[in-house]
Amino acid sequence: MDILKNLKERYAVKLFNKEKIVSEADKEKLIEIWLLSPSSFWLQPWRFVIVESLEYKKKLRKAAFWQPQTQNSTFAIILCRIDDYSEKNFINPYIDDLVKKRWKTHEELADYKQVMLDYLFKMTKQELDAWAKAQVYIALWNMITSATTMWLDTCPMEWFNPELLEKHFSLKEKWLVPCVLLTVWYRDEKDFYAKEEKVRYDKDDMILRL
Repeated sequence: MDILKNLKERYAVKLFNKEKIVSEADKEKLIEIWLLSPSSFWLQPWRFVIVESLEYKKKLRKAAFWQPQTQNSTFAIILCRIDDYSEKNFINPYIDDLVKKRWKTHEELADYKQVMLDYLFKMTKQELDAWAKAQVYIALWNMITSATTMWLDTCPMEWFNPELLEKHFSLKEKWLVPCVLLTVWYRDEKDFYAKEEKVRYDKDDMILRL
């Protein structure tokens, strides 16, 4: 695998191949990779809503201002940030998971927990929201890159009606806020953008070497 070649050929696909569907095995492999996305303190302040059924794809398309990628892809993901940063519902479950999986005690993790609390709870709610959304975008790039390495195509989408998404997918009840959408499938070679030259600034304009 030449990841540089893959990324040079990657673009935000607009037209998907209806005859070629992402296999169940590849989808599950992607999900496993996505769950390995890095995050600050490993807190994973996100949830991913996988949209596969035609019923929910139609709802997603309506919320995304009728953009066809939402309905024509094999599946779509609503990447959400959490909206409950309380010690009880956010920090404690993670500490419990550390205890379970790393054979630590709560006493051994007390200092680490306090570091997290000191860092997070010095922020305002607005700052916490921005922090959590930044973590979501780390996961988004992992999703895009990992799909690319499997020659799967994606289209990230930030243009949607959050109120409709919250309503149709009951996100508020789950304390979730939608941040970005991602559709996954194989490109149709008739897609106009598939043959377009990739436009990026030159290396010397973007990189500062000190």
